Amino acid sequence: MATTTASLARVRKVKLPSVLKHIYLAVRNLIQSLRSRTVNLCRRLSPKATPTLQTEPSTLPADVAIEEETMKGYNPKHLLPVRYGQSINERYTVISKLGYGGRSTVWLAHDTLRGQWQSNRYVALKICGNAYASTEDAEHETNVCRHVTATNPKHEGYPYVRTLLDSFAVIGPDGKHMCLVFEAMRQPTSEFLDEFGGTVPVAALKGMLIFWLRALDYLHTECHVIHTDIKEDNVI
Repeated sequence: MATTTASLARVRKVKLPSVLKHIYLAVRNLIQSLRSRTVNLCRRLSPKATPTLQTEPSTLPADVAIEEETMKGYNPKHLLPVRYGQSINERYTVISKLGYGGRSTVWLAHDTLRGQWQSNRYVALKICGNAYASTEDAEHETNVCRHVTATNPKHEGYPYVRTLLDSFAVIGPDGKHMCLVFEAMRQPTSEFLDEFGGTVPVAALKGMLIFWLRALDYLHTECHVIHTDIKEDNVI
């Protein structure tokens, strides 16, 4: 029995570095591929490559529902009206819309309170609805995010969880709205997989799973928080 155990130990010592190297190379190639795609995208979006519009943009009819207006139970009084270029909380300048749901909208914003020695920072600004259930959920989410952000930044899973940069409330025409500020990220895993035809190399997936498991370990063992909705759309 001791011989068998020793043999297994030797096999593990031989195979483990090879497996880690394989995962490292796959993740490195994946990062290089994404970097190349980003560079090409920036080139296509550069002013020199931007085509001139031949016609004026059309205006959608007021009776056509779009985005959050199509959500079940939508009520315009529950969501804060936001305009491009608007300053939120005298700090965050709205640039574009990132997403929406039945209880909130999410915007890309520029953090204007940065020193001259600091680089520009762009954030994801989540503006919650003012309905009773929405407000209660927003306050609960804010408390959980603050707890996750402050518990143990030294844990190896901490870099892989979404942490809160700022939170505040704004008063809209129909009530108070909780606002949560997060780091602006790329896209959910579901859209990331679409770029690769719905699948990624097995070795790269193993590397991604390591990061996800570290994040879950941090939430469970350090924060005592259970994520109850793990799916591709919720992993960015």
